Amino acid sequence: MAQKIGTDLTTGSVSHQLWKFSLPFFLANLLQSLYGVADALIVGRFVGSAALSGVSIGSQVMMIFTLVCMGITTGANILIAQYAGAKKTDDLIKTVGNTFTIALIGAAVMAVLGYGCHNWLLSILNTPAEAFDQARGYLMVTLGGIFFVFIYNAICAVLRGQGDSKSPMIFVAVTSVLNILLDILFVGAFGMEALGAGLATVLSQVLCCVFAFIYLKLKNFFAGYTFGSLKLQAEKVKMILKLGVPVAVQMASLSLSLTFVTAIINQYGVAASAAVGVGHKIESLATMPNMAVGNAATIMIGQNIGAGQNDRVKYIVRTAILTCCAITVVTFTATQLFAEFFIGIFNTEPEVISYGALYIRIIAFTFIAHCFLSTCNGVATAVGFPMLTLVATLVDSVVARIPLCILLGGIWGITGVYIAMAAAPFAGLAISAGYYLSGKWKTRQLLKAE
Repeated sequence: MAQKIGTDLTTGSVSHQLWKFSLPFFLANLLQSLYGVADALIVGRFVGSAALSGVSIGSQVMMIFTLVCMGITTGANILIAQYAGAKKTDDLIKTVGNTFTIALIGAAVMAVLGYGCHNWLLSILNTPAEAFDQARGYLMVTLGGIFFVFIYNAICAVLRGQGDSKSPMIFVAVTSVLNILLDILFVGAFGMEALGAGLATVLSQVLCCVFAFIYLKLKNFFAGYTFGSLKLQAEKVKMILKLGVPVAVQMASLSLSLTFVTAIINQYGVAASAAVGVGHKIESLATMPNMAVGNAATIMIGQNIGAGQNDRVKYIVRTAILTCCAITVVTFTATQLFAEFFIGIFNTEPEVISYGALYIRIIAFTFIAHCFLSTCNGVATAVGFPMLTLVATLVDSVVARIPLCILLGGIWGITGVYIAMAAAPFAGLAISAGYYLSGKWKTRQLLKAE
């Protein structure tokens, strides 16, 4: 039998557990984001706008493939959480094994697609001519590390589903430091520009997976598992994909929508492209605490649904939303007051700072939507209804975002594009919040469908 790992989230103080469980989530996400931030900061400082734009665009293409991976492993995450809550150990072990196999297959598919379509993807993004080679070099290198991205996310799904958010934080902490050091070496010392930034990211991902497996081996996590555990079982694969594919499509559609918007912004030149690339990273950092709380709440809800504790679920949702609101007061205020300073950390060119400061001041209004969105979406995902979150995301990313960007961009230029991006999430929120308030989530029972 595998060593007991994680935490039982079906008992104890909800507020205490939410803070304790979400803090490692936040720190892990923060450290992981340092991959992209370190690339942007070091490339922007040592090389210039063309390489910075190349890294930003290449990262956005890579994010499409990464989000597919995260979506699939989210399906495993929820299934594992419900099995953990229901104390179904045999099903838990089978699901863990199938998760790793699906991750390997998914990585192979994404690698083939990425290498086959990279030039086309960069072209439709209207990648500035002076940044095209930089973006292609970065993308070619980072695609080589996609297997390790998938495996890492599978490991995190397995651990977090069982209530362990600390171990993934430890894995990322070690490799984030290595990523920064390698960035300085390859970009700063060796002058490898965007290619060096990509190489630093891939080597860090490899080391992350190696460290994770050594750590789990020392913890005796693999006791009770065999190579037979990796054999795909139709029942488990169906359930993982039923939960994961809609989330993957949801994440990919949101990323593709942002990619479409990037193509519009790139028409305004390399300074605008570089500014919004930096702005995305600042936005990501600002929304990260709310996303961490939402992700932690989703797993807590999953375990409690598995244990049949609907009343506790409602308390988890209320606590998570209030926590996010308190965080948003701080992040919104900071971005309004110090926008130029934040952009200037990455790039000191006046035009980049001007475009970037305007972007983050406007996009900060989405923080309000995220106070509710991540938790309400988490309820639908945790109960086994990811199609609801998919619909909400499609309304946000396709029905609202793209038409609004075209319409408002034609009226107010790049400012209109920024406003459209800030308004779109509220359309998706109306659907997610409506589902939770309807109470229909109480009637869905994923494990009984077996």
